[in-house]
Amino acid sequence: MSKGGGRAPASEPEFVQLLSPSGERVDHPDYSVDFTDEELRGLYRDLVIVRKLDAEATALQRQGELGIWASLLGQEAAQVGSGRAMRSQDMAFPTYREHGVLFCRGIDPIMPLSLFRGVDQGGWDPNAMKFNMYTIVIGAQTLHATGYAMGIAMDGKTGGDDGEAVIAYFGQGPTLIEAYTYRMGAHTTSDDPTRYRIASEVEAWQAKDPIKRLRALLEREQLADDAYFGSIEDEAARHATDLRERVLSMPDPDPQKIFDNVYPTGSAEVDKQRAEFTRYMESFATAGGH
Repeated sequence: MSKGGGRAPASEPEFVQLLSPSGERVDHPDYSVDFTDEELRGLYRDLVIVRKLDAEATALQRQGELGIWASLLGQEAAQVGSGRAMRSQDMAFPTYREHGVLFCRGIDPIMPLSLFRGVDQGGWDPNAMKFNMYTIVIGAQTLHATGYAMGIAMDGKTGGDDGEAVIAYFGQGPTLIEAYTYRMGAHTTSDDPTRYRIASEVEAWQAKDPIKRLRALLEREQLADDAYFGSIEDEAARHATDLRERVLSMPDPDPQKIFDNVYPTGSAEVDKQRAEFTRYMESFATAGGH
């Protein structure tokens, strides 16, 4: 920054932690959150179910049932926390691994799996669910969210007729919350994370596992017992089994559909590519006949 009276440096971002890695509550003078016992148990339930569904999706990809999968392992708390904090009229703009937010928005978890299986482009209605389609381009969702927010401000409403809520919740303008979290698994199932990070780093973050630390809190404050934890594990297993069965019952995607809806009025070039691809696919049937 220049010395001649330029813009004042931005304040350093504040690191806020309300639950220690060992599962102890941490008081903060400016960010006090008072959860009920039921809300804490509900958070734990969502974390466990979301992780189980994610693990099942990873297994399905390894078994050839999905083309690719982007795991959220390690990021569950940031996703479930933000998903639960959103109001009904709030719009979410996800990347391609926000399965926890999707779950909290009430969207059937089968939806992203049909996308990664190639059956469709994602089956939910963004307007109805207040959850935009997955964004594959890294960082693009921030532009979508900003544009949407600007449009809301210009309309003078935030959903319904809540005009005053255009001002940020705390009355201090827009607020950026950076979730300092860690993806414990690979970027996607197509890469090998051991090639770009060391094991000790992963181990350090595994010690801060969001599910373990919340369970430690529930146990320490006697808000849940072994029967409760067992019931949650059973529920998560049922969700995973149901997800697997429905994925396996999906039809194989039609390879020709990739050429549909590329242009609204058609394209001679796309038609040419479709014909070439059709001949290519038919060649396998011909070869099999011999």
